[in-house]
Amino acid sequence: MKQFGNLSNEARGYVWGLLGVLAFSFSLPFTRYAVRELDPIFITCGRATIAAVISILSLWLTKQPVPSRAILGRVGIVAFGVVLGFPLFSSLALRSLPAGHSSIVIALMPLATAVGGALLQHQRPAPLFWLAAMLGSAIVIGFILLSSGNSIEWADVALLGAVLLGSMGYVEGGRLSGIIGSWQTICWVNVVSLPWMIGPTFWYAPTLPVSLPVWLAFGYLGAVSMCLGFFAWYRGLALGGIARVSQVQLIQAFLSIIWAGALLNEVITPSMWVAVTLVIACIFVARKAPIHAR
Repeated sequence: MKQFGNLSNEARGYVWGLLGVLAFSFSLPFTRYAVRELDPIFITCGRATIAAVISILSLWLTKQPVPSRAILGRVGIVAFGVVLGFPLFSSLALRSLPAGHSSIVIALMPLATAVGGALLQHQRPAPLFWLAAMLGSAIVIGFILLSSGNSIEWADVALLGAVLLGSMGYVEGGRLSGIIGSWQTICWVNVVSLPWMIGPTFWYAPTLPVSLPVWLAFGYLGAVSMCLGFFAWYRGLALGGIARVSQVQLIQAFLSIIWAGALLNEVITPSMWVAVTLVIACIFVARKAPIHAR
């Protein structure tokens, strides 16, 4: 069955990428909400444990073959980036930073992913691509810096680490998606992570009562942010190309602020819509720019 009608692989990649970005856009607000009552290490390991359970069931029900040792080694690289690095560093940062401010550094991830993807896949994007990507990133960062008015804190450094490790996992995960499948990739990533995550989950489990909304936010982080969202995201990267589809994530910062305003009462300014329009224009230009093999 053809997905999304008669769309090209690139167009389908953008659709899947947008679905993934929509799923991920709730991650920062829900993490910010969850750290009010839950330990960041518990959030990091617990969400990975939930995702691993879903992944094991998915792989078992569909009778997926176990990847080779070489593939599992690359799966471990992805796990280090998206299961441990990004969730842990972002959770630690969000204990002191609001979700809107956190997008200052997180907005760098599309550019970091595009650069990593181009280098590893031996691609040579046209100068127009880099100009549009850098301009889009600058708009995102500049807008949030001007709107937040906050100085750089240690938590911003933690977010930078989250960006670097997360983009590493995105790039390698996108490459593996073309080999073992998109949803299979994140499933094996979660399974490989389980032995290292299940112990700290119980060790750092809360001893005091936790409110239902916090548990729901935590459950979303495990089931959607850590599993189902990656089904769509890696599918998009594999179909449309890492360098191109990764630019869709520029929108995520603004979506996260919208959800943060609705869920956490963070301020949303009218100038946000102007910035969103400019970012979408940059993504459109980047999409049209040619990308050549070296």
